[in-house]
Amino acid sequence: PGATYTFTVAAVNAVGTGPEASQQKTLNNLAGTPTSVTASVAADGTSATLSWVAPSSDGGSAITGYTVQRTGGSPQTLGSGATSQTFTGLTPGATYTFTVAAVNAVGTGPEASQQKTMNNAPATPTSVIVVTAPDGTSATLSWAAPSSNSGTAVTGYSVQRTGTSAQTLGSGATSHEFSDLTPGETYTFSVAAINAVGAGAAASKSATMNVPATPPGEPADLAVRLDEDGRSAEVSWSAPASDGGAPVVGYHVMVNGTQVADVTEGAAVRLTGLTPGMTYDLAVSAYNQAGAGPGAETTFVTPEHLAPVTRPGPPTVTRTKPGKKGGKVTVKLWWAPPGETGNAVVRGYRVYAYKLGRGGKVLARYATPALPASKRKLTMKLTKGKYVFRVKARNSAGWGTLSAPSGRVRAR
Repeated sequence: PGATYTFTVAAVNAVGTGPEASQQKTLNNLAGTPTSVTASVAADGTSATLSWVAPSSDGGSAITGYTVQRTGGSPQTLGSGATSQTFTGLTPGATYTFTVAAVNAVGTGPEASQQKTMNNAPATPTSVIVVTAPDGTSATLSWAAPSSNSGTAVTGYSVQRTGTSAQTLGSGATSHEFSDLTPGETYTFSVAAINAVGAGAAASKSATMNVPATPPGEPADLAVRLDEDGRSAEVSWSAPASDGGAPVVGYHVMVNGTQVADVTEGAAVRLTGLTPGMTYDLAVSAYNQAGAGPGAETTFVTPEHLAPVTRPGPPTVTRTKPGKKGGKVTVKLWWAPPGETGNAVVRGYRVYAYKLGRGGKVLARYATPALPASKRKLTMKLTKGKYVFRVKARNSAGWGTLSAPSGRVRAR
């Protein structure tokens, strides 16, 4: 088919063969390839339409139909006027090749083809986070659009939390608040993008709801130490055993029902302007973001008549010990406060080290700066040799008498 032939005929008689008559003819051929072939995919990814225009040549014989086919499917024969065919039952996300060929009396002509990948559900939303409310009764799920819509526009989002049905939001949504949650409970929150194919894979985040803070407990170890003049006092306390689930911000100090201080640093306050012979009701309460807790309470009385203040008696050096070998030359010593404080609180100490020579002669004396009243032990850096130590205490009247010398100890 399609070849060109010359056909001849001549008459024959007794004389011989006469002159030939001839005709040249080209035989009919297969139709050409269909033109302008396109394939369009349905939004839901389950069907596709193949379209075409008749071939530029029918091969000399009228087109009687078209044969169409897809990957994995059987050929289908359509009429001569067909210009498109819709293939259904396709799988979203799969790739198919669609073909069409024209048919005439000679047979089926060459195919034209188009390859297409079906639309699919969207990818997983990105940048997913959960923010829980301070009161533990709600949480906000946030996200960004998926990196791919898989061929067709995102039309909405499906959100859900543990124990509930999914909710559908609009295509512009980027967050959703879940309410009526239980403080202390753990929930899983999820979001999935939706397009014409359906919902894509969900992105999930779990979060434990906050437990609301409560006011702190009662401060511990509340103590009042009156100064020797009876007109001022040092008040101290310790942090409460429970902070109520939120950091303690400070302490309210109440005297006889009136707040006299708001302490935000440390756990002590100094009361001044007290009246001798008066009874005072003291309360200290801790507070946090949820409010103030119960107060620690005590009562104290300022003395009416004060004994005269004198200088304190001598402390007692209770122990001495050489320093560790191989390090700096040191001696460690411990002491006890004076038995007689002179009717006033001890406000500090000073330690003296006496270096001894032969026969117990004092070669040198070293003194420390004033040490705090809380100090009860000390490591002194010294030169090599034997030493004895003495300690004296100080109150508001001044420095008291020196303690008896310690036993001899060698610095090392």
